[in-house]
Amino acid sequence: MTIKEQIIKDSYAVLLPAFTELSLSLTIRNFLTNGGCSILLAETREEYVNREMSAERQQNETQEAIKQLIDEAKKIQPGLIVAVDQELVGINRLHVLSSNTPTRKEVKLMNPTALESICSDIAIEAREMGVNCFLAPTLDIVKGKNPWLLGRTWTTDVYELIKISAAFIKWSSKREGNCNGKTLSRIL
Repeated sequence: MTIKEQIIKDSYAVLLPAFTELSLSLTIRNFLTNGGCSILLAETREEYVNREMSAERQQNETQEAIKQLIDEAKKIQPGLIVAVDQELVGINRLHVLSSNTPTRKEVKLMNPTALESICSDIAIEAREMGVNCFLAPTLDIVKGKNPWLLGRTWTTDVYELIKISAAFIKWSSKREGNCNGKTLSRIL
C-alpha cells in the first residue's frame, strides 16, 4: 500500500459523517465499507436552530426505526460509534423517544440524585436503540450575545458548568455510553 493509499484509508477512522434520514445512503455504506467507524444521526438545520425536532420527525420516527438503521450499519462496521446531539439543555436528537431532559431552570435547581436518574434513563434508552455516543454536553460560557449558542448553555458560572457537565458525562457514561463534551465558542 502506498503512503497516499494509507492516508486515505486512515482518514475514514477520523471522519464523522452526519445525515438526517433514517436510511443508509450509498455514500454512507461506502464510507463504512472503507473503514469508517462512526456516524452522526443528525437533525436538519432548522431543527438545530430551533433546538427542537420537527413535529413530522417526532410523529414518524420510532425507536425501532433507529435501531434497524443502526443494526444495518453495524452489519457493515460491527464496532460502529453511533452519535447523536443529546444535550442536557439544548438540542435533543432523540426527542420524544427518550425521557425528557430538564429545562435550564430545572437543571440549576435539581439535586444530584434527580439529575443522575434522568441522565441514566436517557443513556439506557439511547443504548437500547443502539446509540452509544452523545455529542454533549455543551461546555461553553456565554456572557454576551452569541446567537449560535442561544438556548444551548445553562449557566455563566464556570464552576456550576464544570459540576453539572461532569455529572452529565459521568452518569450518562455509566450506562456503557460515551459522551464527548463540545465547545463551540471561546469563553467570552
